[in-house]
Amino acid sequence: MKDVQTAIPQIAAFLVFFPLLWMSTCWLISRLSGWSSLARSFETDQPAVGETFFPASGRVRLFSSYQNCLKVSVSEEGVRVATVMFFKSGHRPLFFPWESVDRLEQRRNFFGSTSTLLVSARGRTWRIALFGGRLYARLAKYAAPHVD
Repeated sequence: MKDVQTAIPQIAAFLVFFPLLWMSTCWLISRLSGWSSLARSFETDQPAVGETFFPASGRVRLFSSYQNCLKVSVSEEGVRVATVMFFKSGHRPLFFPWESVDRLEQRRNFFGSTSTLLVSARGRTWRIALFGGRLYARLAKYAAPHVD
């Protein structure tokens, strides 16, 4: 009985502490990766439209990697990128209208295909890398009338 009485406060502490730690870590990652900077210009609350790729992977800065935790939607209006529910803290959904995309590049290597969007707003340019050959085909299709 004494073991149960000792375990209950420990379990309660874990149930409170772990979600707070997780949310704080996700928030910090959004700051370090540049996601929060992108959100200042490209935050959206609109639902995803077009073809959605999930799970998807990507990178905002060289050292930040979002492996299989992104939902990427591509449409005639632009590209929407959002994280899955468990990473939402600090990661608001982003929408890049085609007018803000300066260039779309594709790089192929042994591991697959990387699509890089060069996105501009407020006098600043960001590189957003998204991984997957099928994704590049859709990006290229919709970007063609707007992007070099």
